[in-house]
Amino acid sequence: MKTRIAILLVFGALACRAWGSAAGQDLYFPPASDDWAGVTPQSLGWDVPALDAVFKFVESSHDKSFLILKDGKIVAERYWTPAGSAHAQYIMSSGKSITAFLVGIAQEQGKLKVDQPVSDFLGGGWTSTSRFVMNARDMGRFGLMILAGGKWNGQPIMKDEAYFRAMLSTSQDLNLSYGYLWWLNGKDSHLTVRAARSTTAIKGPVTPHAPKDLLEANGRGGQHIYAAPSLNLVVVRLGDSPGVFGWDSQLWEKLNLAMRTTSEADGTVRTGRPKTTAPKSRGSDIR
Repeated sequence: MKTRIAILLVFGALACRAWGSAAGQDLYFPPASDDWAGVTPQSLGWDVPALDAVFKFVESSHDKSFLILKDGKIVAERYWTPAGSAHAQYIMSSGKSITAFLVGIAQEQGKLKVDQPVSDFLGGGWTSTSRFVMNARDMGRFGLMILAGGKWNGQPIMKDEAYFRAMLSTSQDLNLSYGYLWWLNGKDSHLTVRAARSTTAIKGPVTPHAPKDLLEANGRGGQHIYAAPSLNLVVVRLGDSPGVFGWDSQLWEKLNLAMRTTSEADGTVRTGRPKTTAPKSRGSDIR
C-alpha cells in the first residue's frame, strides 16, 4: 500500500500541463487523461518498414506492451493483450530505479540520508514485499520525467540536482555501469545480473547498439524503461521473458535502422532529420 501511495504522489505531480523543455530541447508532457499527442514516424524521417520489423521482433519476443516516445509524443505503441494500453504488470527490478528516485525525494524531505543503513528504518531480518505494478504509459511518463532532469513541465519533482546527477552516475568501482539502482550505458565495462557473484567485469557497455548515454531501468523478464537524452527518446517494454540472450542490444540495433541512426566509433548516435512538422493525434489510438 505504501508503494502505491508513493507512486500516486509522483504521478499526481506529473499530471500537470503540456509543454516544457529538457536540456534546451522541447518536450511534450501529456495530461492526466488518455489524450496523449502523437507524432508520425514519417514526419520524423524514420524508415517505416524498418519500424514494422521492430514490431515483429518484439511481438515474437513475448511482448505484451511496447511504447516509443519521441520528444514526449507517442511515435508508436503496440499491445498484445485484451486490456490494450490498460495492461499493467509487476515490473520486477525496474521498480528499484523508481525507488531510487523516491529515496531522493525522501532525503529532500529530511526523512532519511542515503548513507544511513537500512536497519535504521526496518530493523534486522526484514523481507521486502513492495511491488510496482504499472502500465506502459505510466512507465513512459516516468522515463519522460527522467529525460527532463527530474522535472515535469518545468516543475521540479526532485529538487536535489546533486542527488539526481549522482543517481545517474557510476556509484562504485565494481560495476561502472550502475548508478543508484539505474543501469548506465556507454561505460568501459559492466557486471551483468547473471554475473552478480563475480568480481570480474565484462568489457564494453551494457547495451552495445544503444546510445552511449542510455539510462536503463531493467527488470527480470524484460521489463524495461529506456531513456536516451541525446535522442529525446523513451522506449518501454512489458511482457514475458524474451528468452533471447542479448535481446536489448538486438532491439536497439533494429531501432537504429528504423530511426535511420548511425553509431559512430566513439559511441555517438546520429539521427535522421525530421521532414515536416507532425500533426497531433489522439493518444487513445493504437499505432
